Amino acid sequence: MKTKSINIIRMHLPAGHKRRPGVVRRVTKAAIFHWPAWEWQPYTLERQRADWLLEHSWGGTQHVVDVEGRIGEFMPPEETAYAVGSLTDWETGAPDARANRAYTPWAQQMFGRQFIQHRAGRTPNFCTINAEIGNADSAGRMTETTLSTAVDLFAWYCQQYQLDPFRHIGTHQGVTGKDCPRWFVNYPHELWLFRERVAQVVAEYTIEPKYEEA
Repeated sequence: MKTKSINIIRMHLPAGHKRRPGVVRRVTKAAIFHWPAWEWQPYTLERQRADWLLEHSWGGTQHVVDVEGRIGEFMPPEETAYAVGSLTDWETGAPDARANRAYTPWAQQMFGRQFIQHRAGRTPNFCTINAEIGNADSAGRMTETTLSTAVDLFAWYCQQYQLDPFRHIGTHQGVTGKDCPRWFVNYPHELWLFRERVAQVVAEYTIEPKYEEA
């Protein structure tokens, strides 16, 4: 099998930062695709590291791919990220939902009861790896450069955690009902095409990460 490298820029948040709880993830049941909805301008790593976001945002992912196709890593992949927890009804958006309403039927089936008990602190955050994929505009469109890099990143996830691209690649919407990532929410066939591309890379290449420091 051929080898394919992905370049990852380590931009680790300080240990103990509110976006980096420092909890090691013991199991990985899915890889979840996000978009950075807070930012509707072309999305870059520099914007992600903006002081405003670091200071005010609780949510986070292990990785991000920007519009230039660069991968940033905000915490070691084996650590938990606050990415897909929820307290609202996945279908109606009503607050203070019970666990069996906070997460979609797909999530309940995929993760099991153990990881949907949000009041006990056991959420899908503790069994997923997550990446924000940069959007070029408010519709959530991605550049081909961004998308191609995302394909390779998710192929690496699948190889690292023995995930099936068709079964175990999901979206934030698929877990909590959130409008994220908007492009796949509005054009679900594009998610299927993304999974097909990931599956092809998984079949043809061994993905090897190469790290550099920010």
